[in-house]
Amino acid sequence: MAAPVALITGACSGIGLAMTKHLIAAGYKVFMADIARDGASIASSLFAELGQTSINSEGLTILEPAFVPTDVTSFASQENVFKLAYMNCSRISVFLANAGIDDREDIFTPSADTTLDCEPCSPMNLESM
Repeated sequence: MAAPVALITGACSGIGLAMTKHLIAAGYKVFMADIARDGASIASSLFAELGQTSINSEGLTILEPAFVPTDVTSFASQENVFKLAYMNCSRISVFLANAGIDDREDIFTPSADTTLDCEPCSPMNLESM
């Protein structure tokens, strides 16, 4: 039976990277969709780290992840990553829409500013994927 296939946006950092590591270790072929410039080296490092042996403890083959430069604010870019994953594996078993932008402010410190200014966060988080 062929390995399950996962497509993860925002796969090169934070929660997306943790999900990527977990699914690779579970025997998934993972397509890492991210805007990160160093995404290809992150994917290679993951395979080197997790693929020391080609079989995990449950007997599943560790497959090299595929990095696909993706800007989720662009429909054409989204379409490209889905096409690449499907053309290479004939299916997508799991899609994790993880990409997003946070404002990096401390959420525990009250702000004197009561206006809601989410640009560019709002379009990215509300309208893409």
